[in-house]
This record gives sequence, C-alpha cells and structure tokens, in this order.
Amino acid sequence: MERILILTATEKSSETLRSFVTSFFPSHQIEIRFHGAEGRRLLQQKVFDFILINAPLVDEFGTDIAIFAVKQTAAGVLLILKNDMMANLYEKVEKEGVFVIAKPLQRQQFRQALCLLQGNQRRFFKLVQENKKLQHKIDDIRLTAKAKYLLMVYENKTEEEAHKYIEKQAMNLRKQKKEIAQDIISYYDQQME
Repeated sequence: MERILILTATEKSSETLRSFVTSFFPSHQIEIRFHGAEGRRLLQQKVFDFILINAPLVDEFGTDIAIFAVKQTAAGVLLILKNDMMANLYEKVEKEGVFVIAKPLQRQQFRQALCLLQGNQRRFFKLVQENKKLQHKIDDIRLTAKAKYLLMVYENKTEEEAHKYIEKQAMNLRKQKKEIAQDIISYYDQQME
C-alpha cells in the first residue's frame, strides 16, 4: 500500500485533495498536516511514496519543505501553486526535482500529475535497485581483488594463479567466489593478529 502525505493550509483544501486522491487511488494511505514543521517531523518518522504540498501552508510558503522532501526522502513531491506564482517559483523548485502544477486544480489535470509522479517514482525505484545490484558487484570485485593481493603477497602467486585458485576453491567447496575471498581475507587477518 502506497502512502501519501498531504500538506495544506485549510481543512477544506485537505478534504478536496483527499477526495481527488482517493477517487484515483482508493487503496492509498493518506496523512494530512497543515504546517511545514509538522510535515518535516513526520518525514523523519515515516516513509511516504508521495508528498503533495498545496502552497501556501500555515507556517511557511511550501517551497522550502518541497525541496527538503526531495533531498531527504525518496518520495515523489508535487507542489501545487497559484497560477500567478508559477513563473517566479517554478524554476527554483523544478530544478531540484519537484513536480509543479497550477491552481485552480482540475480533476483530470490533477490525475495526470499524479500518474506522472507515480510513473516517475517507479522508474526511480528501478534505478535504485539497479544501483544496489551494481554496488554489490563492486563490493564483490573489491573483496576478490583484496584476496588475490593477499595470495600474491603471502603465497607468491601471480595474479592469474591467485584468480584460478579462488575460482577452483569456489568450485570445489561449492561456494561463491566472494565467500572464498572473505575466507582468505579472514585467514590472513588472523595471521597478522
């Protein structure tokens, strides 16, 4: 279930935004706050998929918390501004990664913005997952390189011999190369103590 935080100044606008969101995404969990300070505290306690900010808020305009949310969370952020403020503020927040739409809101326009935000978030999360996989591969390569280095230094093996040794051990013991590399590193760490 996806979670949405709505930041807005009035009860009336909160109900309007809630009804728009629930009409398009009925299963989403929604939390509403009226102050930017409350929103910041909540963002440090909970994870949200989307943050909708209807500017201005009670205690601040809303652009600062929009930028804060983009920098501090992985949530998609949608800032809703009066049409006459768009020209002055659009560039400032858009370059930080905040989606912006103008008021007065029309139901179809709002739905399109939410769908774009949702599509962008899905793409973002795929990239995050790919990044994690690549980071794990890099960590495995570093581990193996360190193990090869230790074999070269302490066992007088060439790099190719060290590489073949790790591969052969992995095959013989039915382990992954990174596990063999970790065993080699642990062994030499113990020898140095």
